Amino acid sequence: MDILSLLLQLSFFAVFGAAVWRYLRRRGPIELALVAVFSTTAGIFAISLLDSLEPGISDTLRPLARALLLAQPVLVLRLVSLIRPLPRWSFAVVLGGFALAAALILVPSDIPPPAALFVAFYFALVEGAAAALLLKESQRRYGVARLRLALAGAATALFGASIFIAAAGAAAAGSEGADPGVLLLSRLAALSAALGYIAAFVPPRWLRNVGQRAVAFDLARRLVTAEAGTEPVLLWRSLALGARDILASRSVSIASAQGEVLADTRDQPAPLSSSGLARASVPMVVDGKLRATLVAELEGQPLFVEDDLEVLALLGLMTIRTVERDQAVLRLAEANRELADSAAVRASEARFRALLEAHPNAVLAVDGEGLVTWATGPTGRLFGRPARELRGVALTDLIELDATSLADFGGEDGNGDRRLETSGRRLDGTAFPADVASAGFNLDGQRHELFVVSDASWRHEANLLRDRFLGILSHELRTPITSIYGGTQLLLRRGERLGAESRHELLGGIAAESERLQRIIENLLVLARVERGADFFEPRPVVVKPVLTELVERERPLWPEMTINLSVPAGLPLMAADEEYLSLILRNLLSNAAKYAGPRSKVDIEVQEGAGEVQFLVRDDGPGIRPEETEQLFSLYFRSPSGTTAPGAGIGLFVCRGLVSAMNGRIWALPRPEGGAEFGFALPVYQEAAESAKAEEDVRSADRRQGMLPGLGHAGQV
Repeated sequence: MDILSLLLQLSFFAVFGAAVWRYLRRRGPIELALVAVFSTTAGIFAISLLDSLEPGISDTLRPLARALLLAQPVLVLRLVSLIRPLPRWSFAVVLGGFALAAALILVPSDIPPPAALFVAFYFALVEGAAAALLLKESQRRYGVARLRLALAGAATALFGASIFIAAAGAAAAGSEGADPGVLLLSRLAALSAALGYIAAFVPPRWLRNVGQRAVAFDLARRLVTAEAGTEPVLLWRSLALGARDILASRSVSIASAQGEVLADTRDQPAPLSSSGLARASVPMVVDGKLRATLVAELEGQPLFVEDDLEVLALLGLMTIRTVERDQAVLRLAEANRELADSAAVRASEARFRALLEAHPNAVLAVDGEGLVTWATGPTGRLFGRPARELRGVALTDLIELDATSLADFGGEDGNGDRRLETSGRRLDGTAFPADVASAGFNLDGQRHELFVVSDASWRHEANLLRDRFLGILSHELRTPITSIYGGTQLLLRRGERLGAESRHELLGGIAAESERLQRIIENLLVLARVERGADFFEPRPVVVKPVLTELVERERPLWPEMTINLSVPAGLPLMAADEEYLSLILRNLLSNAAKYAGPRSKVDIEVQEGAGEVQFLVRDDGPGIRPEETEQLFSLYFRSPSGTTAPGAGIGLFVCRGLVSAMNGRIWALPRPEGGAEFGFALPVYQEAAESAKAEEDVRSADRRQGMLPGLGHAGQV
């Protein structure tokens, strides 16, 4: 017996065991119907198991197995009729189908293909109708019961599909036997059905509890958060309406233990009809005493109603507690209004403290003597000590405040609003730039001030970065602009007296500096977009070779003393990238190699195909890089100490990393063992090309999958 057959049998035995256990705990008609439904599958697999142990017994038990199989749709429809009323003619049709199917397959040892095909349609129609009814019933229910009914309906549809697939396959194959692939598909459908039944009928307790809490949340929120003084009749009616939605019942009434009607969803209560209705009762017990009872009229015998009743018991307890809470609040308000006002003030203070605790900056209160009376958690982290240890500490020990500045904060009435830039001191003695704001308030007749202190180190760092950027930028822009300006002025004033070679040399220099200026501006534009996190890339298919060939031909005249070699293999896949940004990355890497490797260096550009990506390698034979610098090289404004004499703003490699990341790629830098450096990056293959390759591989491997469903095999075997 293979593992799939074993799992299939164990799953259906588990479902049958759960149905029997359910019936033993609650002997009702719907529980008995469940036992009958799953006894057929358990019996079929038991006969299959006996047949594997005693092969000769299959001939004797074959009619019984077929009878159990044919009875499955009848029993399923019977179960559905207990949940919701069905037309009488539906049973006549199903019983007629059962009788005809039994006449066709019970006696013959080999089932003719037409008979097998009829059985397939018989199963598909009845099981499909039962599954549709279960799914429709789930839409009338709520929460866990809805999910379990939907799972039961889906499992019923899958089981009917498994029988249909097996029988139809047997009918199509005839005497040659069903195709193994068809049998595997039938087994997988049956196993999925068994797992669905297990999830529906044997869910773990913790999962049911989670679902019940989720269902109860909406109504519980209305109950628990109801304003004090809400009429109890509105709370009880809210519970009754919620119970009607959860149970999908016709009406719900709630009565107290003394018989007083607390809520009723019917305008004029009417007696239950004599048929088709059931009554569900939910006692609401608090502290061992019955406080109220909820009674609901249900159509049929709802499945999984115990989940709903547990939710309603929980909601009933919450309603009682809410009513008691409101009554207690009213009594307290009527007995002592001043105490109620004090409680409101304390509640407001608690909310105020919670808001202050959520503030990311340091917040602390200072009394009239300048001592800290209260501080938030972020305050302790800012000053390097637990917040509770700040109580009683003088404010001047934490931030630099002279007598004049301290007097400016608040004044005599404590109602000022001031701001100051100063410095703070941590417990370890370190100082940090700080922004301080203060507002005065009165608490219990005492003057206090609320201080908000924020670490302003970021502003100082930003100023330093800004100054450094402006310095580098002014230098970088001045150099090409000065060259362009000088060259053009020379041509304008003395161009006619210069020889052709000199003019050509000047024009070449102007073109080179213009190219350099354009590259700086492009890098600055990309840098600005990367810094603010803007999305500026949509993947498009790019053919690598033409882009690189054109790029190298355009770059070679800019570096006449540097040798640039390009190696692009044939058959590269399309790449998901942007041509302009791809060119900018490679131009920056070439410029970096020219600056640091030297004017007479050799640069090799090599393209390789990797796993789902295209790799670009730029190698030079210069002095190389240090291993510990490989991560820092792509940081903003970083300049390697070994190449400080090389010109540049320190943003080219940072821009490369930003563009590669935006195009969902990766970038790296490595020292070469033989000397020099390698800068490389990889970009993904265009998705449609990758999906086409995967689809071809799936087609080649699809024919290698096969299997068989036990007990539902060739025509004439059960």
